[in-house]
Amino acid sequence: MTLEQLAEIGAEVGSDVPFCVMGGTAIATGRGEKLEKLIAPPPCWVVLAKPTIGVSTADVYGALDLTTAKRPDVEAMITAVKEQDFTAICQSLGNVLESVTLPMHPEVEQMAPTVTISTGHHHQPRSLRIGA
Repeated sequence: MTLEQLAEIGAEVGSDVPFCVMGGTAIATGRGEKLEKLIAPPPCWVVLAKPTIGVSTADVYGALDLTTAKRPDVEAMITAVKEQDFTAICQSLGNVLESVTLPMHPEVEQMAPTVTISTGHHHQPRSLRIGA
């Protein structure tokens, strides 16, 4: 079985499964099952933090209003990754679901102190799935 076939079967289990099967860097569209491969971003440290609470995906998506949600500039991110521009990558980070998740669960925001990255810019840590 090829990775593509496995990813197609995985999409029936969950929208994130194809990305997890394929790995690498990619832009996900559709429900997350359609992947466009990108080159890897420049090497950097990534910190992942998981709060002790669970957040219901159904509740978050149910409360999301796509007509007012601020969307990240995907084209700027693609360009930044292709140009290996770490500063532009950081400036392009965003997460549409934060507008819903943070008011529902303020403890999620409390666990994300402002950090200084090596470029000297201050950024609020974000979760982002562009494939990295």
